[in-house]
Amino acid sequence: KGAISQVCKRVGAAWDIRNGAIFVYPEGRAPPLRRRLKTEDGCSPGTSGALSRRVGLCVYDVPLTDEVAFLNHFTRVKIVLDPNVKADDLRVTIGAVHDVRIDDALTWFCYLTNTEWSLRKADDGSDIIWISPRAVAPSSQ
Repeated sequence: KGAISQVCKRVGAAWDIRNGAIFVYPEGRAPPLRRRLKTEDGCSPGTSGALSRRVGLCVYDVPLTDEVAFLNHFTRVKIVLDPNVKADDLRVTIGAVHDVRIDDALTWFCYLTNTEWSLRKADDGSDIIWISPRAVAPSSQ
C-alpha cells in the first residue's frame, strides 16, 4: 500500500480498493459510484441484463468512440454519443480489470472523459444509452 500511495502522491492521484480491485483516480475528484438501471427506472429487462453482464478490460489510450462501438456490439444496446461530446479528443485508459459489470465500465469511461450517461427512449420505445457532456455544478460564491 505504501508504494501505491507514493506513486499517487507524485502524480496527483488518489486510490482505493473496491471489490478487490485498486482504483486510481485524479486527486480531488471522487470516483464514480455504481450505477444500476432497473425496470422501475423505465429500463427494459433486456437492457438491464445486457448492462449487468461482466467483462474483462484492458484499455490503454483508446478513443471513447472505439469503446462505445465495442459496447454497442457486445451488448446489442444502442449507445449514442451526444453531438456536443467532442469524442475525437477523448481517450480512455483503464488497466487490466477482470469481472467488471458493463454498466460500471461505462460509468468509468464517462468519468474519465468528463461525460455522463443516461437512459433515453427511442420513438419505438427501445432503450438508448445517451452519453452527454457532464453537467457542471454551479460554483458557490
